[in-house]
Amino acid sequence: MSQRTLRRDYAVLHLVFRFAVEREYRPDNPIAPVRKLPVTPEEMRQPIVLADDEIDRLLAACTDRPMLYLFVLTCADTAMRPNSEALWLRWEDVDLREGIVRIVSGRDGHTTKTRTSRTLPLTPRLAAAFRHHAAAYRLAGGSPWIFHHAAADRHAAAGDRINDLRRAFGAAARRAKLPPGVWPYDLRHSRITRWVKAGHNLALIQKAASHASMRTTLIYVHLDDDDLRALVAPVNDGAMPRLAVG
Repeated sequence: MSQRTLRRDYAVLHLVFRFAVEREYRPDNPIAPVRKLPVTPEEMRQPIVLADDEIDRLLAACTDRPMLYLFVLTCADTAMRPNSEALWLRWEDVDLREGIVRIVSGRDGHTTKTRTSRTLPLTPRLAAAFRHHAAAYRLAGGSPWIFHHAAADRHAAAGDRINDLRRAFGAAARRAKLPPGVWPYDLRHSRITRWVKAGHNLALIQKAASHASMRTTLIYVHLDDDDLRALVAPVNDGAMPRLAVG
């Protein structure tokens, strides 16, 4: 559980117990003496929005690592949460005939952040990548996990689920000459930001991203320099807009 979630739960419990004290349901607030969790450096960092060509360079830097390549493409094209969703995908979750991938919450005791399951459409390039990956790995090792260790090492047995790709991702990002500090979650952030800037329905984006509220979706709205230039761009070929009277 993230520290952000813990701080939110702390605030809710603090409010509930304060209400109980005011109504004299209990004599004190047991949450009051508990120290609040500090904001972590990861939470304070400014997310990085990657351009299409930067994602292409990152994918090119992953071609020698098939699991990492598919992981990057999955997060970049679907806006899945990297560790809690993408790395928990099973072969049964991908339906290439229908062109969809299912994110399942509650299976084998694992839940997503919002504790809800959802279905996402596959882009053509992601569908092709899943098809290629399945041909190479689905029957070869017999692992139920899409992202799994193809061979045994000192940390895991062959077929075990890969639970973290951040180190490999960081190495690929450096080879691709991406901005310093970029990490897998920025792929999700970039996709959602691009959906918003493309003018897609915010309710659909909220559903695809599995945001608990629209307020969270709106956090992903970012303005860049090109957007701000619209403020000084000529209106109607330089003519001043006519003001309606009455």
